[in-house]
Amino acid sequence: MILKKKILFIMPSLEGGGAEKSLVTLLGSLDRKLYDVHLLLFEQKGVFLPLLPDDVKILEPIEVLGAFAKPFVKSIDTLQRNNRRLLMRRMFHSFNNKFKKNKVGQLQKSWNLVSNMVEVQDGHYDAVIGYLEMWPIYFAVEKINARVKIGVIHTNYTKYGMDKDFDLAYFSELDYLMTVSEECRSSLIEEFPHIADKINIMENIISEKKIQLLADENEGFKDEFDGMRLLTIGRLDYNKGYDLAIEACSKLVEKGCNIRWYAMGTGPDKEKFMKMVKTAGLEGHFIFLGNISNPYPYLKQADIYVHPSRLEGKSMAVEEAKVLKKPIIVTAYENAKDQITHGQDGVIVEMDAAVLADGIEELIYYGHLRGSLVKHLSSRSFSNEQDVLGVFNKLINESLQPV
Repeated sequence: MILKKKILFIMPSLEGGGAEKSLVTLLGSLDRKLYDVHLLLFEQKGVFLPLLPDDVKILEPIEVLGAFAKPFVKSIDTLQRNNRRLLMRRMFHSFNNKFKKNKVGQLQKSWNLVSNMVEVQDGHYDAVIGYLEMWPIYFAVEKINARVKIGVIHTNYTKYGMDKDFDLAYFSELDYLMTVSEECRSSLIEEFPHIADKINIMENIISEKKIQLLADENEGFKDEFDGMRLLTIGRLDYNKGYDLAIEACSKLVEKGCNIRWYAMGTGPDKEKFMKMVKTAGLEGHFIFLGNISNPYPYLKQADIYVHPSRLEGKSMAVEEAKVLKKPIIVTAYENAKDQITHGQDGVIVEMDAAVLADGIEELIYYGHLRGSLVKHLSSRSFSNEQDVLGVFNKLINESLQPV
């Protein structure tokens, strides 16, 4: 008889994002004969929450952590109800953050303001996985009793702007530090060479079968637009390059291209980007869809998938567009070539709005180019489900072997 391993995953929430989607897919793929799966969310909310498998045991959320991570005005009621001392710390953090350029570093260090407000959690686990950089990893190290502790980084560490001196204390306590691509692994080894032996790759899980089934599940676009549909999926913030997308959209409309560019996601810069669209008079051309739990019917119906990002770990949206055989155009972010071979399964352009617009225009008007990309994509499989599960099972089983 195989004894199940009791595994706890930690995430802030299940709001839309590649890491959140990857986690939900992984939780649905793990063998229940091997694992008793638990999940701790700081806030029990998010567009992917309904997609969780029914047998995942969801722990009580850590309300003060979820509230602290919100914009200050939205956190006041919860923090005042739970802990006025913490409310004062949140006020100080909000005020101090206005004068700091490195917002990511400030978010890291804000953990010190809340960590002593949260007790070590009840229960003991065979393994705990902080499935996102920063707070989930810190929480796994400090607040969870587990035989094995694992952290997962979903971005290029060097480019993201995190404070490595702050992270070093936590990474040193982990048994493994996983990341999603070779480029991301290299950046971690560059910053933390003395723990290189514990840094490994576990890609975001892509299941072609599940994506194809979900793509046929719902209707998708409900407007009757008959031009070219462009789609971008990602968090609405600077790193995802929506400002480049809006400027490129404006240039395409000026050239007379019959397009609608749909943006799926939400994020801290939503109001800023909506204002940009309004100022440019693009309300009928650049459409914000918000967070959608099943994006695949929209992706299936899109004519071109555009990923104008400045920074990526390994984009799930790009991989999913490949699964659904979409013509893809991406900007030349650091590891774009890890995902796209230019001219074969997509197009890579400079990180410039005018160049991006020119690349999209070429895809719009040259059907043979789109057809060539689709033909190449159709000849390949992009599912990595078994590979990722193999890495996960090996990781857990080897780390829990008796010494």
